[in-house]
Amino acid sequence: MEEMIDIYNEQRQKTSLQLPRKSKLKKGQFMLYVLALIEDSKGRYLITRRAMDKKWAGGQWEIPGGGAVAGETSFDAVCREVKEETGLDVSGCDPKVIYSYVNEDLERGDNYFVDIYLLKMDYAIADVTIQEEEAIAVKAAGFDEITKIHEESGFLHYQRLVEALKGIEEKKNMLVKTITPPSTDTLLTEAKADITAPKCGMYLTHCGIVREDAKAKVRAGAQGTKPVVAMDFSYDEAKVNAAIDATLKMDGIYYVKVWLASGRLTVGDDIMRVLIGGDIRPHVIDGLNALVGEIKNHCVEEIEIYE
Repeated sequence: MEEMIDIYNEQRQKTSLQLPRKSKLKKGQFMLYVLALIEDSKGRYLITRRAMDKKWAGGQWEIPGGGAVAGETSFDAVCREVKEETGLDVSGCDPKVIYSYVNEDLERGDNYFVDIYLLKMDYAIADVTIQEEEAIAVKAAGFDEITKIHEESGFLHYQRLVEALKGIEEKKNMLVKTITPPSTDTLLTEAKADITAPKCGMYLTHCGIVREDAKAKVRAGAQGTKPVVAMDFSYDEAKVNAAIDATLKMDGIYYVKVWLASGRLTVGDDIMRVLIGGDIRPHVIDGLNALVGEIKNHCVEEIEIYE
């Protein structure tokens, strides 16, 4: 018996009509597809390579997904498709649709809505079970690798994934997590290579360093303070990311990159490096002042150690 699907109207309201999956749909009739970006703890996405003998797009890489069947909700469908294609159970994940789009091809009767989910779970490739008749390889890949695959041989739904992850991938890289600070030249080179570069007419940087004078003396004018010899420095990642998000919403700000130290520091060590790009000088100055002030006052802990 042929698989049946629910039919939706142009407002994406489910109708009472159900049709065989291979039906040629009329104007105002749509079916539903789902795609799953399954993100691991390292920010990589689960991708599979289609079997070479597939009639359509054989050998190409893709993310899990497929068509909803009659009676399923969108999330029901994505859970079933992921389970069938990878063996992973994503039913406990936050059902977050990050992008939806519609396709209407009246000539072919190929009309459908698509939901793209971002599902975060800690899995290992060893946990993944693929159907040999459907796929020949599986891996976890960052979006940079997915882009490289697309440039070399094509990646299914790539442009839609770019739209779906717009902003999400950018924000992932706004807080640099390295032991040593990136140089100002490196920060600027990366900024000028970013997709936001054509909008930016100015970049400004801030470099914070552990100083000998205590905060109480510099900020409040306290007298008789002992010299600082070291500092224990830490930061709240969630608060820093929130500060970055708020800065990116300011007028004329298009690019932010932040590096923060962690652990025991001595006088002269780097504490913070910030680069901000925007359209005009007043906007960039306001953005830099706002972000650095927010980080210093609400996102970090500085414990000074005196002689």
